[in-house]
Amino acid sequence: MSGSDRLPPVFRWPIRFCLAAAVAWCMIPLSPSTVDSDFWGHVQYGRDTLRFGVPETSTYNYTAIGYPWINHENLAEITFALCVDNLGAGSVLWLKAAMAMLVLGLMLWNAKRNDQEQPVDFLVLIGTLILCAISLSFYWGMRPQFFSFTLFAVMIWLCETAFHPWRSLFVTPDHDSGCEPTIEFRWASSRSLRLLLLVPVVLWIWANSHGGFLAGLFVFGAILAGRMFESIVWLRRLDIRLLSFLAGIGVVSALATLVNPYGIELHLWLFRSLGVPRPEILEWHPTNLWSADAWKIWTIIGVSATGFLLFEQKRDWIKIAVMSLVLYQTLQHQRHLPFLVILFGMWTPTYVTNAFRQLGWSVPLSLIPEKKQARLARTLGFAGAFLAVVFTFKALPRFQGVWVDRTVYPVSALEYMQQHDIYGKVVVSAEWAQYVLAVSGARSAEEAVDANGKPIKNLVAFDGRFRTCYPQKVVDMHFDFLIGPGDASKRYRGPESPPADARRVLRFESPDLALISRSKPHSVAVMSQMEEDWVRLYQDSTAEVWGRRDRFDNPELATFVPLAARYSADQLESGRTLFPAAPESSLHYVSQPLMSNQQGSSQ
Repeated sequence: MSGSDRLPPVFRWPIRFCLAAAVAWCMIPLSPSTVDSDFWGHVQYGRDTLRFGVPETSTYNYTAIGYPWINHENLAEITFALCVDNLGAGSVLWLKAAMAMLVLGLMLWNAKRNDQEQPVDFLVLIGTLILCAISLSFYWGMRPQFFSFTLFAVMIWLCETAFHPWRSLFVTPDHDSGCEPTIEFRWASSRSLRLLLLVPVVLWIWANSHGGFLAGLFVFGAILAGRMFESIVWLRRLDIRLLSFLAGIGVVSALATLVNPYGIELHLWLFRSLGVPRPEILEWHPTNLWSADAWKIWTIIGVSATGFLLFEQKRDWIKIAVMSLVLYQTLQHQRHLPFLVILFGMWTPTYVTNAFRQLGWSVPLSLIPEKKQARLARTLGFAGAFLAVVFTFKALPRFQGVWVDRTVYPVSALEYMQQHDIYGKVVVSAEWAQYVLAVSGARSAEEAVDANGKPIKNLVAFDGRFRTCYPQKVVDMHFDFLIGPGDASKRYRGPESPPADARRVLRFESPDLALISRSKPHSVAVMSQMEEDWVRLYQDSTAEVWGRRDRFDNPELATFVPLAARYSADQLESGRTLFPAAPESSLHYVSQPLMSNQQGSSQ
């Protein structure tokens, strides 16, 4: 069934209701309200940037003091900080939902524009939106990445709008008989190309929001190069004016990305970083084409290939080439899937509609007898409006707040540490570190202690900023402790790092505490072997807190934690807390006897 300009008027509003229902449903998978492990850090770094300016060196840790920090997410983090501090953490949920709506809206806008020339089946469009929403759901969390994906969609929409009349700009003017016809480019009708002047602005914002701008810059460069090549083939000559305009837009776009706090150093760092494997991060793994989730990428590949192959009349080889390049990158690193999904949503509905019609799977609504059109229109309109309301109310509870799951994050452990005034240099799992530094951390070593040198805040050994502000040897020692040496599919070790040693992080710069996840068996096993030097202070089903024995198990010191104050509970942690889940001193813990292996002067 078609939603073209030849669509019978009786169907126009019913189909709009159906599309509204589809968009409302898409908000459900695109509005996860669970907090991302790095979100605490993003908010805190944004606050720091607003207060102190862009930092030049690493902060909140004791292992990389003075190490250069290239933060490629400054603008996104400032946005997060402003939202959280002025409107509450829930406002970030509305922000990312609005950006998701913008992406879906641009897909609909592009389909409507293409519909004027080639009808777009509204069922195909609904299916495209749903597939895109499901495929983007995992990546649409509370992270700066959704800035990347939104700006990518805006850039592609600008390119689509600018190049929409592209083929019609190449014409054969009238010639006298006997003269060989030539093709000319109609500059008088090329005003849409001026929209490309907005792309440098988009890339400038993008370069200050997230490092994914490099992907956008390369895709934009590939589109421009492809159109330049097409012009040469069609004109059979070099149109210097046209080529200069397109090449100039590309150069200005690249230069715009240099307007950032680091200049060219941002690009150089990104290139160096991209050249180093990241097997410790799941999103940088190759796409597993045989996993349960692989149906999404297989559907995108199959539907796109079918549409492009069967739509011979206006097959766009530049789009095919660009999608193929992005597909290759997606197969190399699953993190690039959202870029492929957005191209699929922008470019394929017209081609897929044509393919379905050639296969006999689609029937224009205009061919339905008039007597049945009114009844079908009423049914579609009522169903669309009803489902739009239902899906909207289904999605609304996701915006009520940002929740922190106590079974996932060490909320209770941090509450215990605050209650007993336990602070210091902390070895903590990377997925928890930015939570720790945001709610109980110090920006520098000087801020971590009071005038008498007593620790009053925490410094972490490592966090999710990874290589942006940590040397490779610190990265290696953290993962040696957390997950062990592993093989090349799980670990990358720098060539200059010493041999793997799971205990090195517990000696480097003399940490005071270890906050470990009980879901990480390797680190739990390492700590259980360190009881001569470390004592367990706290344990629940989520986390364990260990302290250096010479500090926390010595009754002659003010930092001594008596056995009666130590806590152990095997019952499961449960419930959730609103972000930021900062420790509350009003909470108290009933001490329970620790395991029999707790030895030391405290006894």
